[in-house]
Amino acid sequence: MEVNTVNTDPWLASKDAAVYIGYKPSTLRRSRVSGTLAGKGTPKFTKAGTAVRYKKSDLDSWLNNDGDGYTEEIKE
Repeated sequence: MEVNTVNTDPWLASKDAAVYIGYKPSTLRRSRVSGTLAGKGTPKFTKAGTAVRYKKSDLDSWLNNDGDGYTEEIKE
């Protein structure tokens, strides 16, 4: 028997992620360079080429103060 799983954790573009956590897109973009946002590490994000994406669950964790930021770069 094969079990199909559906990914229910959506990926958000940087602009959408900024709105979701209540910051301007430019502030979120600068935080990726500085490594801090609101006195803590930036939300986790993934970079594939020039595209930056955030998992909604990672943003929720960051908002609840239980997520440490990191970057994952996908090499093509």
